[in-house]
Amino acid sequence: ATPTLDDLLLAIRQKESGGNDKAIGDSGKARGPYQIWASYWQDACEYGKVNWDYKSCSFDPEKSKQIVKWYWQKYRPFAYLTVDVNTLSRIHNGGLEGDKNPKTLKYMRDIRKRLGLANPPTKKKPSGSPKKKR
Repeated sequence: ATPTLDDLLLAIRQKESGGNDKAIGDSGKARGPYQIWASYWQDACEYGKVNWDYKSCSFDPEKSKQIVKWYWQKYRPFAYLTVDVNTLSRIHNGGLEGDKNPKTLKYMRDIRKRLGLANPPTKKKPSGSPKKKR
């Protein structure tokens, strides 16, 4: 079955905080159930046309979930509408250009695994010189 947006959000929440709404990570830079940074929060609040205070609201699971949705809607609307697990998980993890950053691939694979999805094969590094044609 294809994962829903709620399935994806739950997988990210479990990966980021183990479901702990009061989690603080990344040396104090990430807060709440989705481990959101202040810049991500502010960006999404502007898109959603709300003024939710980061420090007082980032531990609220419903507001945090809405922030993630707004961030995705703002920056990857098609991926949001189609529940593109790869793109959405990677920009959540790596920011605006996260879906282009190879450092977010491990995170994406973990989210796919949590959702029961097969992972794309990893690219093998070329070994040695090309084979000679006969």
